[in-house]
Amino acid sequence: MCVIIRSVSTDVLALAAGNPAVATFLASAEAAAGALAIEGEAGIGKTTMWFEVCEAAQRRGFRIASSRPAEAESVLAYAAVADLLADVDGEVIDSLPELQRLAVNRVLLRADAGGPSTDQRVVAAAVGALFATLAETSPILIAIDDVQWLDPSSRTVVAFVARRLTGRIGILVTERCDPLQGMTTAWLKLAGVQEVPRVRIGALSVGALHVLFQRKLGQSFSRAVMVRIAEISGGNPFYALELARVMDGRTPSSQAGLPNTLAELVRVRLGRLNGDIREVLLATASVAAPTVDLLARINDTTAEHIVELLEEVETDGIIGIEGNRVRFSHPLLARGIYSDATPASRRAMHRALAAVEAQPELKARHLALAATSADEATLAALDGAADSARS
Repeated sequence: MCVIIRSVSTDVLALAAGNPAVATFLASAEAAAGALAIEGEAGIGKTTMWFEVCEAAQRRGFRIASSRPAEAESVLAYAAVADLLADVDGEVIDSLPELQRLAVNRVLLRADAGGPSTDQRVVAAAVGALFATLAETSPILIAIDDVQWLDPSSRTVVAFVARRLTGRIGILVTERCDPLQGMTTAWLKLAGVQEVPRVRIGALSVGALHVLFQRKLGQSFSRAVMVRIAEISGGNPFYALELARVMDGRTPSSQAGLPNTLAELVRVRLGRLNGDIREVLLATASVAAPTVDLLARINDTTAEHIVELLEEVETDGIIGIEGNRVRFSHPLLARGIYSDATPASRRAMHRALAAVEAQPELKARHLALAATSADEATLAALDGAADSARS
């Protein structure tokens, strides 16, 4: 079952409000296991809707276990599982049988990783047991944004848990549509459910884009300009916002030079940045969990200087700074920075990152991306990463 949302509401930031599929999902998850997949093209508003559903669930008394994996994290074993279990009390984990408790503590990096390899079935059984225990006191929402970037170990665990769900547990995922790759969540199946319900987010109308610009940019455009932006963007809110940002007072008749693709548009916007900022952003786009301190080490400068540089692009809505963490406001901007760098620049960045990375899987990834041949250091790092993933 797939429901297509086409927002014509003036409240374009409330895509989930009143949607029957969302309401049904949350109501049913209060009493029994369920799942919902939100799908759409890049920039269409999946994450906005994901946040809204999470907030709606929290208002209804759900406990939220969330993960927002990124492409760079997909090489890390159990990275998303660790996110989902991050807020589980130690007392609950300690109530597990010994092997399951050890497995969970290894996933959370709370115990020595020595000894026999961690069996995926033990991890999966432990995660299922933890959520079943938590669901006894309140309904649980397992929420995963950009599910296509789940690391293989986490995907196996989530699939295992989903097939055995009982009690008040709902699974919410967002998935980027790619006609060439097909549906990436075919593995997500629930016992007794033939097909997971899916909500597909469609294009925004001209009126909805008008409200979006007022809220996000504090700007209004003429009807002719709005129609032109809607035509070029296809109603994609991220694409439309980026077009509005590069308008620079152009009239509809002078817009022949506007970018015709989203990738081209991202390049135009990022091309305005100076070299120092681009270098910092390239480092940010190249790591799984960028922090101000890490960016300072990579760029051989102070954390204060990194913050000064990032604040310039934070004002423009390119990145966000949350404490020590740094995150692009949209994955397409990260991809634009990375793909626009020269191959030599990307290799140099990965060499620098490999030199400071302690996590075996990530160190191996950086060495592999920096290498032009299979040298001994890279092969040794790959062996170490394989050992770490098995432990």
